[in-house]
Amino acid sequence: MAPNLQSSAAKLIPYEFFKMSRSFLLLLLAGFVWLTPSIAHCQKVAEIEITGLQGELLQQATANITVNRELAAATSPRTLDRRVRQAVTQIDNALKVNGYYSAIITPHIPEQGEKHIFRFDVVKGEPVRIRGVRLEITGDGADFSEFQNWKKAFPLQPGNILVDTRYEEALTELQRTARKYGFFDSRVNTREILIDQSALKADIHIKFETGSRFRYGEIRLDQDYFDTDFLQRFFNIEPGQSFNNDDLQVLHQRFSTSDYFSSIRLSPLLDERSADAVPVSIELERRKRDRYFAGIGYSTDLGVRGKLGMDRRYVNSRGHSFSSLLDYADLKRQVMIAYKIPLSRPYTENLILSYRYSDRRDEDLKSRVNGIDATKVWKRGLHDWQYGLWFFTADNELDGEQSEGKFLAPSAGWSYARADNILFPRKAWQLGVNFVGASESIVSTESFLQARLNTTLIFPTFEYDRLLLRGQLGRTFIENFSVLPKQLRFYAGGDNSVRGYEYQSLAPYNKNGSLVGGDSLIFGSVEYEHYFRREIAAAVFWDTGNAFFAGDAINLEHGAGVGLHLNLPFGVFRFDVANALSKPDRPWRLHITLRPDL
Repeated sequence: MAPNLQSSAAKLIPYEFFKMSRSFLLLLLAGFVWLTPSIAHCQKVAEIEITGLQGELLQQATANITVNRELAAATSPRTLDRRVRQAVTQIDNALKVNGYYSAIITPHIPEQGEKHIFRFDVVKGEPVRIRGVRLEITGDGADFSEFQNWKKAFPLQPGNILVDTRYEEALTELQRTARKYGFFDSRVNTREILIDQSALKADIHIKFETGSRFRYGEIRLDQDYFDTDFLQRFFNIEPGQSFNNDDLQVLHQRFSTSDYFSSIRLSPLLDERSADAVPVSIELERRKRDRYFAGIGYSTDLGVRGKLGMDRRYVNSRGHSFSSLLDYADLKRQVMIAYKIPLSRPYTENLILSYRYSDRRDEDLKSRVNGIDATKVWKRGLHDWQYGLWFFTADNELDGEQSEGKFLAPSAGWSYARADNILFPRKAWQLGVNFVGASESIVSTESFLQARLNTTLIFPTFEYDRLLLRGQLGRTFIENFSVLPKQLRFYAGGDNSVRGYEYQSLAPYNKNGSLVGGDSLIFGSVEYEHYFRREIAAAVFWDTGNAFFAGDAINLEHGAGVGLHLNLPFGVFRFDVANALSKPDRPWRLHITLRPDL
């Protein structure tokens, strides 16, 4: 049976509809053609030329004109005249803000059919200058040092041009200072600029009432786990202490560095302030207790390596923490377990109790170390300090011969670092010194004393380039060198030492031709980075150094090369190719590292 076309979803459309639609489309197209010139005309933007002004003043006057489109779209003389007067007013306002109150502005309107270029000839005249400045600060804080410093630094002084923005910025700074130091009821009673336009002089009068300075009131601590007396060790504020917003910023930073909290909110409760005190709310939310991590990587020094570890950010309500790490590579295997106890200043002072096992193997020397240590670490400003006591046993194997030793070794260290930017320093200085030693008279198999010094200097050159200087010195005093574990012997060569040479390949050899390490070290490096972008640089470098025995001739080995460096949020990825200049065949070696500059 044939389908019923009348009931189909796709019905036949009569021919008359096409005739009507064609007429409608032609009418619509004609209307569009007729409207297009008008639309295009409305979208034209007038070009503005201002003569008589230069530099920043010209830029500000041009930017202050907002009627460009209206000037081009004006269709009647009356509308055009109104728009031109608006443009003149906008130019005049930009000049007044900068102290020019007697400017003469002459507009030039293009003739019919000419290009829409509107020219404004400006004779700015002489600026209004400051004749007198009267700054009055009254109230309990009238003699407060920060307010007195504000008066001394007020940016508009007699003889200066009256610039409105500098006046407003100064007032804003005064009010910001008041809030910062707890003068919450302060107010500006008088703010006047009296202009004598005939004399081109201005007098400024500001009267500021400080009110009373508030103190910290009740400190409300909102958290759900830690002992209150433990968290109070972070505090740098107490009830009755004068308010200073910088205190709250420091306290926030202390909590942030502890790694205990995912969210920290500190707020003065101004709506609840009394006559002279403002309560402070501290809201803390804990991080997850445990963090697990695993990774696999590669370095040209150690080859393929894997890591597996766990951090317990808090073991108990007193803020103790625990961490463990397994680090495995062909040449170096290490296990570390550490327990950290916060001290009186938990944000900078900690006691760390740890167990460490290290197994280092190469073709010549195999060295295993088992040890426990207790170390106090603390920070004061840019200075980091530490001292501790390390008990360890060492088991060495060299040329088939075994040597064993046990040591009770006090240690101490200090470092200083200053940088203009932690993630990407262009100007920085770092210096570190470490000492460790033992005595036969106290448990140890052999007496020794070791000192290490390292330094890094970074200098900016041109717009983004950098010059990096690095250096290391080391010296060990010991009679029986064979009992020292490999980690207390000195070597040079590798990714972070003299590039162009294998990892720890530069050191003295024994009579059997085995690499044994040295009791002394010297190393230096000069590197220049040229940045194509902020993140990518080409580098050229020269390294020199060696490990040796004190009293022997110092034979420095040299390496030089080029590299490509990429700045990442967690360090600098370095892809370097270096030539071993001191070897007869001068071989090339690839060095790939990821480490921070300091």
